Amino acid sequence: MNNRLRPERTASDSDTRRPTRFVSILSGKGGVGKTVIACNLAERIASRGCRVLLVDADFGLGNVHLLTNTVVDYGVGALAAGQLSLKEAVTGVFPRLDMLASESNQLTSA
Repeated sequence: MNNRLRPERTASDSDTRRPTRFVSILSGKGGVGKTVIACNLAERIASRGCRVLLVDADFGLGNVHLLTNTVVDYGVGALAAGQLSLKEAVTGVFPRLDMLASESNQLTSA
């Protein structure tokens, strides 16, 4: 098993913590429902008590913020550019469900 993506645990981590899991939904074709599946899966997992970070990595036409009915001022691009920390770039959506929006479709607050 390749543990390359598995975060290392520290001595301060509780033995009751759940292991970190990563789920990717990918396709080379647009319009096949990747975002809808990702949003529904994230909501279902969060409703079962797990903390979820939904990352919109569609830099050309990201729209997770639309499906979660969330207004964002920043996203993954600001994080990658070092302008924000991960905590600052993440937007809360529902209890236990946070989102890192795509930079390409930022909405600005009025």
